[in-house]
Amino acid sequence: MSSAHPVQEERILHLVNLLILATTALSFAVIGLLAAGILPLMFVSLVYLPGLLLTWYYREKGFLAATGIGVAILAMELFFSGMYDLFLGTTVFVLLFITYLAICGLMTIVSVMIHREHQRVQGISDSTGTALIIIGRDRSVRVVNKDFEALFGYGAEEVVGVMGVDAFFTNEGRAFISRALAQESGGHSSVFETKGRTKDGDEMDILVTFTRYPADNEAVISVIDISSRTMAETSLVEANRKLALLSGLTRHDVHNQLAVILASVDIMQDGGCGKDDPVCTGAISAIGRAAETIRQQVAFMKDYEDIGVHTPLWMNVRAAFDAAAKIMPLDRPDVRIDAVGAEVGIFVDPMFARVALNLVDNSLRHGGDYLSAITVRAEPVQEDGTLRIIYEDDGDGVAVVDKERVFEKGVGSNTGFGLFLIREVLDITGITIRETGSPGGGARFELTIPEGGWRSA
Repeated sequence: MSSAHPVQEERILHLVNLLILATTALSFAVIGLLAAGILPLMFVSLVYLPGLLLTWYYREKGFLAATGIGVAILAMELFFSGMYDLFLGTTVFVLLFITYLAICGLMTIVSVMIHREHQRVQGISDSTGTALIIIGRDRSVRVVNKDFEALFGYGAEEVVGVMGVDAFFTNEGRAFISRALAQESGGHSSVFETKGRTKDGDEMDILVTFTRYPADNEAVISVIDISSRTMAETSLVEANRKLALLSGLTRHDVHNQLAVILASVDIMQDGGCGKDDPVCTGAISAIGRAAETIRQQVAFMKDYEDIGVHTPLWMNVRAAFDAAAKIMPLDRPDVRIDAVGAEVGIFVDPMFARVALNLVDNSLRHGGDYLSAITVRAEPVQEDGTLRIIYEDDGDGVAVVDKERVFEKGVGSNTGFGLFLIREVLDITGITIRETGSPGGGARFELTIPEGGWRSA
């Protein structure tokens, strides 16, 4: 990651080099003053300073330079030792030299390890495919990576320590960042979509993840360009709109023509056309049945084209079945619907309201004359984190051979579309449905909601 402005790096290098020169001169001065008896022996540790600076900043090359300085200091110590006899002897100086080399070697190892870790982190950050920005509390940019440079068009030297983060976002994005910075708790990420602004002034749709770390007084911002996704979504919405318009016009025209056919059949039958001709009578009846089938299929097309068009949302299961209960047919007021045990929210296509209605309609149509109660409840959460919604009635039930076939398109004594639509709607958010009732003991449908797809109401 690019974490410093080149001018700043150059200034740091100059400062380090000056410190190395100054501490080297200080080391030789200390040896001379120690030899002259002006300084006490405790100041001998100052001779380690140039070696520490060299090995920390220059690593392996610094160790070689530090060794050279150490050899020069040792020679100077031996010279003064022979001249003034102020030190404990050659053995002591050699041990001090070995200690000096050991400290410098240890510092070299630590510096190399930190440098390699920094390179590893840099490699990871530059290969994420995400633009990264680290900012301070004052919104100044402290670190950026290569993906940032590619996305926004700025070089690291143009922004690090020079610009504020506001330059890369529109007013909406700046407001999001302000709110995120104002939060007291840290370590939690805020995700939002907004618009970014490149160096050339172009705007783009971006997905931003903002994480603040109060302890370091910093925040990490990751940015992903979603302009292509936004364009695709816009194009898809427009295409769906045009298809829906075309489909609606087609259905309208077909419906009008079917009305003409059905009206003509009624006129022919009322006029006694073909009354004495069984072939003609059969043909008129066949035309009427075919027209009615087409009408039902056109109605199915209207329902089916709405599946998956809208974004899934959280819906209350009990509320959906309570709503279905309010539009019960007038000829079945005796059937009771109890969904009190289904007070739970599930993530589902908005057409789930139609799912509830179709299940109730299926029970009313196929439950038989003795159907009196429909219950809906949520079972305890399973070990795998899934939740089951159980729909039961006390009607005739479903034959064993039909338990899977009832979900196929065209199977059923009515249009054959109701349960097929139900499975299609639920499948959008990973919800499965199966029939597990006993023939003659009522229908029983189990809806399995995946982990993360349900919540307490």
